[in-house]
Amino acid sequence: METWDRNDRPRNDGFITVPRYLPLLGVLMDELSKGSPLSSTYLALWFRGSDEGLIEIRDKTVLALESGFASARG
Repeated sequence: METWDRNDRPRNDGFITVPRYLPLLGVLMDELSKGSPLSSTYLALWFRGSDEGLIEIRDKTVLALESGFASARG
């Protein structure tokens, strides 16, 4: 079962299709990750992705900040 048909959506540059239940999945991911910002990391990666499924990370420090990691591990 598909959540949405990617071929049926209109083509608009700069917009993505987001399922309505995504916030609930985020809560579940964060609960299961034991304190790590899993949902914000997932979203940061998703929002960098293209429809072809490719992700380009030019600056890992920026991605870490966007994902909720405020300081270096150590």
